Amino acid sequence: SIGKIEHRTKLLSDNIFGIEKQLTAQRFTLFSLSLQIFNGINPEDIKNFIASQLEENKEITLFGRHSFYQNIVHANTLNTSNNFFEGLKFSYIVGTPPFFAIIDTEELQDEMSFLKNYKVDFNGHVNKFANEIVGANQISQCFFLIIKEWSDKHTRFGLVSNSSSFYNDHSKVFQEYFYTNYRIEKIYDLSGVKKILFE
Repeated sequence: SIGKIEHRTKLLSDNIFGIEKQLTAQRFTLFSLSLQIFNGINPEDIKNFIASQLEENKEITLFGRHSFYQNIVHANTLNTSNNFFEGLKFSYIVGTPPFFAIIDTEELQDEMSFLKNYKVDFNGHVNKFANEIVGANQISQCFFLIIKEWSDKHTRFGLVSNSSSFYNDHSKVFQEYFYTNYRIEKIYDLSGVKKILFE
């Protein structure tokens, strides 16, 4: 079982990455992933694993040299100065971007900076600014721009997004960008259950 714990830990550290702006959500993610490492393992084996960690390291490092904790970053995805996961391309990208219009406030300076300064190649226009594509400053649309950095033509996405971005007249340029760069496999309409999901 110690081998299984180490194998699962390495699997996470090699394959799972994330960015979360809310500290509580980042901690909850790390906690949930940690629990999965021990899922189905005999409690006695877990106790022995922790005892061996104490003996070898004089502290509980728990996940040793394969710690995945540094992979789940507490930061703002739209703060591009941090160069998160630079050079990495992922097979799968999943998430639930926030749904609101970005306004120029102290709390949303990273988001405003993204709109004004982030550049995208689109429709033959090199370095088109995000605010020329994003409709009505919708933050969810910004995420569809930035995730291209971590994807290639084989990447598959699973995102919960506000549907208005795909039919609203204020988002026509974004719609053109989206349908030029992405192919839709399936759409699940969650509007009938959104009060249950997001209350």
